[in-house]
Amino acid sequence: MLNKLTGWLIFSQLAYVSLFIAVKIINFATKDGVANQLEIFRQKIGLSNQEISLNDYVCYPLAYSAPINIILGLLFFWTLLKRNPEINLSKDFFNLINAVYVASSSWFFMSVFCSLTH
Repeated sequence: MLNKLTGWLIFSQLAYVSLFIAVKIINFATKDGVANQLEIFRQKIGLSNQEISLNDYVCYPLAYSAPINIILGLLFFWTLLKRNPEINLSKDFFNLINAVYVASSSWFFMSVFCSLTH
């Protein structure tokens, strides 16, 4: 169950980042067409956006999901210590990917998360 939750979280984050990259490429190809259309849409509904850049749309959700990734990683290691088995690559695939992901990017996401809370 933990492996499935971790897998869905990783896939949703990967899909979100892939969508952001596609929107960023389209925005570059149309010379800020996407950003201009978003600004027009936001002004029509009364949500003017003068302070948030397009890059913030990818940083904030990933930074806020970093604690979830860390908790899932800690639960995975806790279950490994509790059972004391060897790691099964086929059974624990997404847990292992999440552990590597958390270890490699936690400094970035936690620094963004801490800067958001101050």
